[in-house]
Amino acid sequence: MPNIETYRSTYKRWLLQYEKQSYKELRKTFKRWSEVIPFSMMSEDNYEVMLDAVINDDPMYRTFEKIYTDIGLVHGKRSGAQINKELKYFEFANFENIFLVNLKKYLEEFAADSIISIEGTYKTAIKKLFVDAIREGGDIRAITKRIQNIVKKPNFYKWQALRIARTESNTAANFSATQAYESNGFEMDKVWISARDSRVRRTPPDKYDHQDLNGKRVDPDKPFITSRGEKLMFPGDKKGSAGNVVNCRCSVAYRPRRDANGEPIRKGSVNNSGIDTVNENTREETISKYESTIRKNNYESAGVYNRNGNLIFKKRGESTSVDFTNKEIKLMKDTYVTHNHPKDLSFSPDDIDFALSVGLKQIRAVTPKRTFIANIDKPFVDGKEQTLFNNYVKRTQKTVKKELSDKYIKREIDLNQYNDMYWDEVWLRVSKSKYGKHFKYNKSND
Repeated sequence: MPNIETYRSTYKRWLLQYEKQSYKELRKTFKRWSEVIPFSMMSEDNYEVMLDAVINDDPMYRTFEKIYTDIGLVHGKRSGAQINKELKYFEFANFENIFLVNLKKYLEEFAADSIISIEGTYKTAIKKLFVDAIREGGDIRAITKRIQNIVKKPNFYKWQALRIARTESNTAANFSATQAYESNGFEMDKVWISARDSRVRRTPPDKYDHQDLNGKRVDPDKPFITSRGEKLMFPGDKKGSAGNVVNCRCSVAYRPRRDANGEPIRKGSVNNSGIDTVNENTREETISKYESTIRKNNYESAGVYNRNGNLIFKKRGESTSVDFTNKEIKLMKDTYVTHNHPKDLSFSPDDIDFALSVGLKQIRAVTPKRTFIANIDKPFVDGKEQTLFNNYVKRTQKTVKKELSDKYIKREIDLNQYNDMYWDEVWLRVSKSKYGKHFKYNKSND
């Protein structure tokens, strides 16, 4: 990223664009809400019940999804461009896959409270119009008509809509920036950047202090801790209280960590003390947790992890494959790669060939029922070695196919068993041959 001052002014300009975009979408939703209110049927006795009955949060949830998705994709691309000024390894496709999956989870967990609050304050504003008008007296039909005209004016609820737009735009952009970091393969510091103007909350006189957080650096997976002890993963994080979130204009950015030679540090490298911090149990737990989310998908997805179990990137593929770019492949040496097979089959020749050619440490394939693992002990040295290996695999395929076909003809196995056993038997035999020096194969039933 550029220096903090430059990024601050750039982000302010971007945030104004995001706010205008969000405000436009919010106004559409408030307009839809106003159009479903049955003013002609409302009376002094039923206006509260009628409002509660016809205004629901579904349109606002869809609006939140659109705001967060549209702003997130744009800001993620911009954040990636900042990363690429120093690292050149940000891939928008990787970011998009990770962002869309994690955004859904984030909104499901945190958006509901905001949406319920917005719905409630909108209805409260209209109810107050009724309370005040009824107190003044007059014909209820004239009152409802007057209130209808007020509610349908463009400036009704305008300042609240602007506040919501600013708050949600900032949260959407900063959440997106965290996902841009997740999709790259290097260690980075997470930096809080305050707006640094007269509007920034600070103590005194405010209860909340964002001025003090300016320039604070933390590990990407650690929260920023505010002056009141709240833990926020990024400015605008909805885990925080309204005092820390509403109208916040602070931003989050990332700076690459560098080794003693000034080179950026890849995720999973030896830590600063020179001590190898590999934790195999943690790695296994992390990878298995991800596998549980893709095991039953009808399309392939892949997750790439370093030796410590830290995610390098995830990628969504097609129905029968996941394709990687050259930049992505450069990040995959000595990594642990898992992916799913929609059909309950073991590795394909392309899977094993890729693992040995790239130099993975481990390749895994999960199906709805089973998990297949190949630990790579010795990658291919050259193309000749690769060709000899592939020829041996083809010969083994031929042998296994003949044996299983004979068993099928003799009705010792059915077609499903044939398919289940075929690649499993091929890889077991190859791993027990002289080519076992390259990889060890095993499976488990889940």
